Amino acid sequence: MNLRVVVLTAAFAGLVCVFMDAAAHSEGASEATIAARQRFFGAENVDPRTGEVRRDRVIFSWITNAGYAASFRGRVVLLDTYINRFEVPPTSGPDLRRTSFGAKDLIDLNPEAIFLGHGHGDHADNALTLQNG
Repeated sequence: MNLRVVVLTAAFAGLVCVFMDAAAHSEGASEATIAARQRFFGAENVDPRTGEVRRDRVIFSWITNAGYAASFRGRVVLLDTYINRFEVPPTSGPDLRRTSFGAKDLIDLNPEAIFLGHGHGDHADNALTLQNG
């Protein structure tokens, strides 16, 4: 995955976008990408041969915390990249390790862009891992 980072600023917010090389979309999707997209967006919304997500729907899939995998007009993006982890030791209070997927699953989604609300770990954790794919 060939990614580059672009920092956008606006009067209302600062966003960090991680963009994939557009050429990656012209190639067929890997089996891992097809499986990840079916997992996050539903098998009925993903072409099992190409991995393309339906273009006639907007689909949001909650990842964890403030994160979402989203598809609109067939494009796949991530809104924040934090995920809870099973490997983190339990602490007192609610179990925040409940997510049954890891960063590899988000890499396999093959997102076209990642939008981060801000740089704190509860939003931006995993962004570099995904960038380096």
